[in-house]
Amino acid sequence: MKFATLVRAACIASFMLAASHSNAGAYTQAGAMREFSAWQDVNGILILPAETINPDGCVRGDGITLQKTHPQYKEMYAMVLSAHMAGKKVVFYLNGCAQNFPNVIHMIVQN
Repeated sequence: MKFATLVRAACIASFMLAASHSNAGAYTQAGAMREFSAWQDVNGILILPAETINPDGCVRGDGITLQKTHPQYKEMYAMVLSAHMAGKKVVFYLNGCAQNFPNVIHMIVQN
């Protein structure tokens, strides 16, 4: 009986810990990007998607960032550039905040 109580307590504690550190995360609507740019204050690129969302309540919600520290930064930067040049629709998955903006984790380029 004591083992079951310990297991139950460990599960509850791990759930509470995970819940307190989780971010909401969300996908943007598919759309063409209005603009993307590089700024000295942003460690990566600042993107203005067709529709901005702010799932984690970041300080700034008027754009999103793709950080240079992202493992696929170069590939995603190339995707952003080519999608913008071709006028393709893009979907971004945002999770957490980076430099006060929602942070890009994944992206999908659509036809």
